[in-house]
Amino acid sequence: MILQEASIFQEKLKDGDSAKERILNRYKCESIGVTVETGTPKQQTAISKPCN
Repeated sequence: MILQEASIFQEKLKDGDSAKERILNRYKCESIGVTVETGTPKQQTAISKPCN
């Protein structure tokens, strides 16, 4: 199951919620291993190493 499809995620975090955006950005940057939202206050950089 994808994180954002979990019922608890949908119930607790509504669209426009800054926590939801932060969590999704963290998920995205860790999943693809790159920085997301570069140059904005929402910027996040992957901190883990990819599993190859």
